[in-house]
Formats: sequence, structure tokens, C-alpha cells
Amino acid sequence: MTIPILTVELIGKDTLVEKLKLLEELSKYNRMQEAWEMMVELLAGTARSEAPYGVTGKLSASIEEEVRMDAGNMIGEVFSDLFYAPFQETGRDPFFPNVDNLVDWAGSRQAAWGVALAIATRGIIPQEFFQKALLAEETTITGLVGDVIVEIMEGAY
Repeated sequence: MTIPILTVELIGKDTLVEKLKLLEELSKYNRMQEAWEMMVELLAGTARSEAPYGVTGKLSASIEEEVRMDAGNMIGEVFSDLFYAPFQETGRDPFFPNVDNLVDWAGSRQAAWGVALAIATRGIIPQEFFQKALLAEETTITGLVGDVIVEIMEGAY
């Protein structure tokens, strides 16, 4: 007795053409996903090098990238989940921060007080490391997207 490993079903010509078109679209999607992954990797690497290193280097190390589908749209994100990352990116007007929150970052309570006084005096100066990364890689990203679109349109992928 033999056990079938593969079952082949003969379907109508129209259905077959429809299925082949679907496969073609999926391959285009895969190529676009590859391009998005390359773009966010490039941006994340540049953002890491542009981020202020500080005492611990946590901000630079916290920068991550992700490519996902959301409601049929491909989304590429480069982000940091550190609480203070947005303040480092965009800056902040002068205020007196909680010194206890700065101790780990500053290395000691005395250094944390100095940082707190500086923030109270001049605020947080925007570092714009994400923006700098995007501007630095703009030409490369534009070229990459253009190449992928041409490949897909010419059927080279």
C-alpha cells in the first residue's frame, strides 16, 4: 500500500491564472519588504551613530527597527523605547527634573544634581539624531526604492 505524499488537483484555466497572479503579487510584496528592511536597518545604524552616547550608551543601544504590515500598508519604524529618547531628539524647555531619575544615567547623585541644574538652566538641547539619520540617508533610500520599483515594473524580480 502506498501513501500519497503529494496531491495534485487540476483546476480551471482562469483559476490557475488567478493563482499565478497572486503568487506574482506576493513575490513583489516580498521584494518590497526586503527593501523596507534594508532601509530601516540603514536608518537605525545611522541613528545609532548620531545618537548622543552619554555615560552609558543606553540611548544608542536602544535604537531598534521593525517592518510590519498595518491595514495593507507596509510600515517601517526606527525607534527607541527609552523614556527620554523623544526629549533627546526634540529637546525641551528648561525645567527641574527628578534627580533620582538621573542617578543611573549620570553615574552618581552628585553628577545627577549637576545635570538637573543644567536642564533647569538651559533645558534639553535637541540632538535630532533620528532626523539627522534620515537626512544623511535620503539619497540612498530614494535610490533603493527607485531600484526596487524598476525591478518590479520590469519583472526582473
